Amino acid sequence: LVAAMTLENATTYWSTSLVLERTGADASIATATTAGLLGGMTVVRFLGMTLTRRFGADRVLAASFVLAIAGWAVLWTAPTPGVAVAGLVVAGLGYGAQYPLTIALLLGIAREGADRAQAVATFVAGATVGIAPFLLGAAADAVGTHTAFVAIPVMAVLGAVGVLLGARNARAHGLL
Repeated sequence: LVAAMTLENATTYWSTSLVLERTGADASIATATTAGLLGGMTVVRFLGMTLTRRFGADRVLAASFVLAIAGWAVLWTAPTPGVAVAGLVVAGLGYGAQYPLTIALLLGIAREGADRAQAVATFVAGATVGIAPFLLGAAADAVGTHTAFVAIPVMAVLGAVGVLLGARNARAHGLL
């Protein structure tokens, strides 16, 4: 959940600065590129149920973190705003599945403790929304936005590993 919320919110807040820094786009174009992220997220949220029925929520969630890394790579290396938008769309396709599937898996595993799990998840998500963009901004002040954005794939890898280990543990205990 922390990885998913970090990716979504830090990218939403700071991708404009990255596009400005890397592509030379003017502020209005760089700001508009963020729509690519939201577009990708919207598409996958409409397709999510179909994907999870076919492949399983844990596998789709793990794959979403890998897709997020692919989108990040395109964005991070983008020489033009158009390429940056493409990277943000791909990243959005990954990000869009993460929060809903994380919550669904959490509540499914929690069973009788679902109310408590939801309360903790809500607190964690809110704290991450407030902290992650600030930390990425502080890192960007210290080393530049481009270098600070390396935190994004690191969080995605941690998210994917967390999903895989959590799913394995849940299966071992008959929860998934």
